[in-house]
Amino acid sequence: MQKEFFHKEIVNFIQENNHKNTIIIKTDTNLIETKIVDSLLLTEIILFVEDISNNSIDIESFNINSFKSIDIIYDTYIQSR
Repeated sequence: MQKEFFHKEIVNFIQENNHKNTIIIKTDTNLIETKIVDSLLLTEIILFVEDISNNSIDIESFNINSFKSIDIIYDTYIQSR
């Protein structure tokens, strides 16, 4: 999957599921520290990434740092698969 496609899809997903005003999300924006993503939305993002990548994310080895930014999510769960 192309990075640009993934970026567009996940940004749309986050914006649709984030109840704050319009937010600008770059591929390197720290989603956790900026509080764009809370724990509930993180769970939904994990499910979204599993769905879009057709791969399961092992919760036993889950590391929140792998969801810090869209770049990291892509590198960890999309590109490497």
